[in-house]
Amino acid sequence: MHNHRQLSVSPAQAPRLLNEVRDVIRRKHYSLRSEQSYVDWINPRKCDGV
Repeated sequence: MHNHRQLSVSPAQAPRLLNEVRDVIRRKHYSLRSEQSYVDWINPRKCDGV
């Protein structure tokens, strides 16, 4: 069972968070598609209605 929590990330924090996410994903050798999916999911500027 997954614990889904809503992330509250300000636009100022987003670039740093996204870089950290990319670093972790790359260290775990995830595919580039997976990396992009996670980054798109987190990135608040790509949300509908924003």
